[in-house]
Amino acid sequence: MKINCLNIVWWIICIMPLCGSYAQQPTTIRGGFITLDSSYVANPQMEAIIAGYRDSIATSMNRVIGVSQELMYGEKPESNLSNFITDVVREHITNFATRIDTIPAPQVAMFNIKGIRSVIPQGDILLKHLFEVLPFENEIVVLGLKGVHVKELMQFMAAEGGDGISGASFVLRDSKAFDVTIGGEPVRDDEVYVFALPDYIANGGDRYVVFGRCTFRVNTGLKIREVVTEHIIQQTALGHAIKANTLKRIINEK
Repeated sequence: MKINCLNIVWWIICIMPLCGSYAQQPTTIRGGFITLDSSYVANPQMEAIIAGYRDSIATSMNRVIGVSQELMYGEKPESNLSNFITDVVREHITNFATRIDTIPAPQVAMFNIKGIRSVIPQGDILLKHLFEVLPFENEIVVLGLKGVHVKELMQFMAAEGGDGISGASFVLRDSKAFDVTIGGEPVRDDEVYVFALPDYIANGGDRYVVFGRCTFRVNTGLKIREVVTEHIIQQTALGHAIKANTLKRIINEK
C-alpha cells in the first residue's frame, strides 16, 4: 500500500482546485484575504487535471480497513487513542528490531496528543480516518535517554498535563510526576532507556528539548500512520476488532 502517494494526491485534490496555473512564473506579488466558501468557483484547469484522480482516490480513502469496538479519541493526560497508537508503535518497533541489528527494542513509546487531529469512530474504520487522525508524515525515531533525563522528561510531561505513552507510568499530582517507572521498575539515573517516538518531538517539537540529550538516535524510515494502518489491517485479517488498552499509564491524582 503506497500510503505516501495517496496522501500527496489527497492534498492535491483538496488544494489544487483553488489555485491558478502552477506552470507559470509570477511577475508581481500582492496579498489580501479571500473568503473560501460555496460562492468561490474552482479553477476549471485544475479541475480538469484532477478529475481523473478524484474517483480512484475517494474509492481508496473510503475503503473499510477494520472495525473499532469503541470511539477512540485523544485527550490529556492520556486517552484510549493515544494508548492505542503508542502500544502499536512499541510493538511494531520491537518486532522490527529483531530483524534490524542497528535498532534496539524500545522500552517506551511516546506520541504527542496534539498530533492526534481527529477520532476513530466506533464501527467501521475507513482508510481516510487514519489520514484525518494522523495527517502528518511523522517518522518513527528510536533513541536512548539516560534515566536522569527520563525523570526530567516525565516532569515536563506532567507540567504539560500528560501525553501519549506506552511502557512507562507515573502519578500526576499538582502538575508534577511521582513514582516514575519503566517496565514496572523505578527509573535509575545512570541507565539508558530506549524510546520510540515521532521525529517531530525527537527534534524538540512541542518543547521536548530533553531529547536533544539522547545518547544515540536512529531514524527508522517508518511512518507512524503507515504502521498503525498496517496493524489495523493485520488485526482485521485475523478477525479481531480494534480496542485500546485502557490500563492507566498516567494516574491523575487531582
